Formats: sequence, structure tokens, C-alpha cells
Amino acid sequence: MNPTAWNHDQHSPVHGPPRGGTVGVGRGTACLLVALFVLQASCALAPRDDEFAAADGGAPAARTEVTAAEIRAQFGPAQTIRGRVVDGRGRPVEGAALYAGIYDRSAATPSDEDGCFTVGVGRLYPNGTTIALSLRANGLVPTTVDALVGEQDLRVVLRRGAAVRGAVVVPAGLQLPEDLAVSVQSGGDTQVAVVRDGRFATSGVEPSQAARLVIRIDGFVPWVVSGVELTEGATLDLGMLELDPGATLTGTVRDAFDEPVEGATLQVTGGGQVSHSWYASCGPDGVARVRGLPRGVRLKVAAVPPEGFGRSVRAERVERTLTIEDAARRVSFLLHRAVRLRGRLVWSGAGSAPWADDTRLEVRSAARSASGERWRAAGGVPTGPPLGKREHVEFGLWARPGTWDVDIEVRRPGSWERSVARIEGLEIPVPARGERSGLLDVGALLVRRRAVR
Repeated sequence: MNPTAWNHDQHSPVHGPPRGGTVGVGRGTACLLVALFVLQASCALAPRDDEFAAADGGAPAARTEVTAAEIRAQFGPAQTIRGRVVDGRGRPVEGAALYAGIYDRSAATPSDEDGCFTVGVGRLYPNGTTIALSLRANGLVPTTVDALVGEQDLRVVLRRGAAVRGAVVVPAGLQLPEDLAVSVQSGGDTQVAVVRDGRFATSGVEPSQAARLVIRIDGFVPWVVSGVELTEGATLDLGMLELDPGATLTGTVRDAFDEPVEGATLQVTGGGQVSHSWYASCGPDGVARVRGLPRGVRLKVAAVPPEGFGRSVRAERVERTLTIEDAARRVSFLLHRAVRLRGRLVWSGAGSAPWADDTRLEVRSAARSASGERWRAAGGVPTGPPLGKREHVEFGLWARPGTWDVDIEVRRPGSWERSVARIEGLEIPVPARGERSGLLDVGALLVRRRAVR
């Protein structure tokens, strides 16, 4: 084994069953189903015109409430999935946790002593709908299967996994924190164990002839152990792992009026063979600290505005790349609320505009300042009549305040053809205090066909 101290694929342990996506009915479809059900219920239960008749007395009052019984009548009965979970030898698995990947909240209890389980999926999914059902049990490899709503005899087999154990120590002068959790990741799954007396053990790890294990403890640089064999039912002892506290990055985030941005996220992403991310949230002073970062490695550091700061668009996010050599480093970020750029696309190339028959366009921008700061954003021309029949081809996209050279790319739907434009020295003002965004009209933008190199 050749342990190396840092790369990691996930930023936090996975507690409980893995999250599954809906199969057959996705979030958008589920939202549509909800809307149709609500519309149907509204139409059926809505008061008649005479219920709203204005009269001093005797006229029926308008209904303002819908009873639970009426809602159940419109949505239909609650749906379930029933089945049994067994191990590789066909023995029932007691205590298996279940999670249904659906838009609505699912209700499930662990499997009983006979391995039997029932999962309630609510009233939004008709019988026969395919959903993803995830199962997890101690010592067994988690799995996700397709299940049909209304199915009553589903059989799920959980294979026996491998076990991983080890011991952790900290450098001289440091104390091992209490209530320490270790996450052991192999492939796409992560197992979590608690450190007791400096040792940890976990089971149910996916067997493999050449596994790559990532061992992560919050506040320390992750370990990577590559090329190890994990055998079903066997235990791999990693021995003693000396934890590296790594470097601490302190980030200060303020807005254009020098006010701290509480709730902003400081995100650090490491390069290398596998990308890993660390996150920390800014307090009332606009300061966040990320610990356990590897030294001597190029890291991408980003400040992400909190919800409600501006318009939650890409142009409001600020990034930079750095390498930490010492035990501590500070970095400051200035977050701007976005400005909406609007203007008109005017074809300046030979012949007629290539988008005359299109009903919409994608518009993307890449900006650079004199100091080398960059940002990208996406917008477009909204869907409507063919562009050739419109008086003006108006576009919109989000941008960041400052002085920028902005390259614009216009894309036609379903086509590799690109048209370009450029705005040099564009001055974008800071939105007024208290405003979530600003607006700037850039006027006519001359667009030409992009040259083929």
C-alpha cells in the first residue's frame, strides 16, 4: 500500500442511505403531476358562480377551505412498495434502512426480523411508476434497485462487503479530538465510522481487486490508499495513519459597500487526479475558515454569495487559484451584486442574419479586466416569433460590475454555428445600496460570423 495524504472525491461523509434519483418519474415530471392534481382538485372543488352572488341574506357563502377527505378523494389512496431483503445466502436481513428517491417525502421503517419492509410513497405516484429504492445494512454493500409503485413482493439481495480498520494518531503537540468520525470511501459509496481509543473500523465496503480508498477526517488532510485488495468477508488493516493538520485558509468576504457578507460560502477545490472540495460558511463578520488543506498543491478558491444576496447567478461568484505553502494563509473577496445587460443583436456579416428563422438564441459572455480577473455568464434571446420577423432581436445576460473587455458568443439552437461580438472597456456600474441587481443597456451589438481557424 502506498498511502498519500490528500486527494478525496467527496467533501463530507454520507450519513444514512445514499440519495437516489427518481427513475421513470423525475423532479420535473413530479412537479407536473402535482400541478395537474392541484388543478383538478381546484376545478372540482371550486365554488360555483352563485356562491359568490352578492346578497344581503340567503345567498350561499363562498367556500374557502378544502377538507382532508376531499383532497384524498382527488389524489387517490396512498401508495406503497412491499418486499423482502436478504443477504447473498438468502437469509433475511433485519434492520436494513430504505430510501425512496421520489419528489415527495417517503415513509419507511427498517426491515423486520424476517427481512420484510414497507415503503410509503404518498399519493402522487400511480401504480406502476418506476422509482429508485436504496437499501443499506450493516456489513453489507449498499445497493439501489428499480421498484414499481404498488409492487408487493419485491426481493432485494444485499451482498456481504469487506471490512476496513485502522488507527489514527496526531503529530506531537496536538490532541486527538473527541467524537471523531472517519469516512472511508471506495468507488461511489462512503462508509462512516467513529474513532474510539484512536481506532476505527467499518464494514460493508464494496469488494475490489484494486480498490482506491479515501480516508477523511474533518480538520485533517485526507488520506488516499491505492491498489489494495478488498475481499468479501475479509478485513483490511490499514495500520497506523498519522493525521496531517495541513493548512488553514481564512477567507474574508465583503460587498461593494465594505459590508461583511454573512452566509457566503468559501469553497476550496483541489486539483490532481481526483478533485476534492472543502466548504465553510461565513459568520456575521464575513469570515470563514477551511482547515485540513494540502500544502504545495494548486487550489481553486471561490466565494459564493448566500441566497438572497443578489440574483444567484454565476457572474456573482468570484474565483481565484492559489497554492498554500505555509500553515496559514488569508484571502479576501469582494462580492458584487449582478447587473443585467440588455441590448440588440445586429447582424454585420455578409448576407442575411443566419438566425432569421430561429425562435430563440443562446448568448454567452466571457469577460476579462485589466488586472486579469475573469467571469463568464450565459443568457439569450427569449423564445418568441421567428427572429427575422421581430423589429429588434433583444438579448439579456448577467454581468459583474467593473471595467471589462467582454467577448460575446451567439449560438443557434441545435447548430454548431457561432457568431461573435466584442465590447471593449465596458464600464458596468455597481447597483445602488439595497438593490439586489442593476440594469445596463449596451445598445446595438454588431455580430459577425466567427472565423474558422
